[in-house]
Amino acid sequence: MKKICAILLLVTFSKAFSQETVEKKNRKTNEVYSVLKSNKSIKHGPYKKFTFRKKLGISGQFSNDKKNGVWKFYYWNGKLSKIGKFKNGVKDSIWTRYASDGETIGHSEFLNGMENGDWKFYFSDTKNPRSIGKYENGKKAGVWQYYNKHGVLIHKFDHTSQNLVYYTSNEDAIEEQPNELENDPKNHEPMILGGNQGLNEHLKLEFKYPQEAQWNGISGKVYVFFTVDENIKMKDFFVQDNPGYGIGEEAVRIIKTGPTWIPRKVNGVYENSKCRFPITFKLQ
Repeated sequence: MKKICAILLLVTFSKAFSQETVEKKNRKTNEVYSVLKSNKSIKHGPYKKFTFRKKLGISGQFSNDKKNGVWKFYYWNGKLSKIGKFKNGVKDSIWTRYASDGETIGHSEFLNGMENGDWKFYFSDTKNPRSIGKYENGKKAGVWQYYNKHGVLIHKFDHTSQNLVYYTSNEDAIEEQPNELENDPKNHEPMILGGNQGLNEHLKLEFKYPQEAQWNGISGKVYVFFTVDENIKMKDFFVQDNPGYGIGEEAVRIIKTGPTWIPRKVNGVYENSKCRFPITFKLQ
């Protein structure tokens, strides 16, 4: 009976991925993807998005309108920005036997930046990764490693226990540094995981100049103020020198969606920490 059930499950799974698809091209969004022949509003199969310069920007797979399997994201210069695995539409590093098209994941996927299911984020002007770690159900889990552009480890942080494992205050080091926690394991100042270099890469990739500000020729530098509380949550955002036209909202969004900020720790306990970061909006 168990063998019969196993065969039925395998057949059902295979049929789920054998649905007929057709390819669609959207010239306005520079997307090429497959949809179900029975319902063309549902993405199912290979997906690619190109930049306005016709370079590959994103590639991956959809399964019944949800991201599944390995996805790759690229910078404007064609270099790999990040690579990782999705499961039912969320980032998840747990490997399953099948990719989103129903085929067994080959060993080449593991050799192409996906060892042990780790997500990898890269710098735009070097081949070095800026962070490596795992996701579970869309959230960072376990120990993540953060590097600078020279490939030097500057932070290790356990996102499950919310504890810093390693850090060096010399974020621009060109060689391996000692773990400063060994000197004082219960105290450290606020910091950005991955440092300023990591945050700047996030700005390069995710920054969107507000259309209203572009139309009105608005530019300038703003300062984003906020608090990181004892639970490592960002709150109480405030933008100084905000000229309006959507600039303040974009400045807050880019910080909220960026790297994790760690508050000050005193005698082994996190304390509310006030932070500030400048962002320049400049029309080309």
